[in-house]
Amino acid sequence: MQKKVREQQLREQRLTKQWQDEILKDWDQMKSTAKVRDLWTEGIPSKIRKEVWPRAIGNKILVTTDLFNIMAERGRKLSELLAKHQTIENSIIKNNGKPNLVNQKISNLK
Repeated sequence: MQKKVREQQLREQRLTKQWQDEILKDWDQMKSTAKVRDLWTEGIPSKIRKEVWPRAIGNKILVTTDLFNIMAERGRKLSELLAKHQTIENSIIKNNGKPNLVNQKISNLK
């Protein structure tokens, strides 16, 4: 088991060094090469993903970290609301639309 972990660590180190020394230093020239495609298939080491992904996909609409965090929070809140809505819908169906039981379940969600 330790051998596999060590092999994975060495692989990550090797890939990180390749990305940093060979690819990222000359991104514009290297981004469309077979070497980069091969490295993509091996996986991007976690240590350098934050450098590679923005270069690979760009940021044409200039999303800042703050804007991203605001939108992510809105998404989480929307997801929670949708889950509550689904619970209410399921209660209505399960209770054949009986208001007392449905209203009680809605109150418990708040």
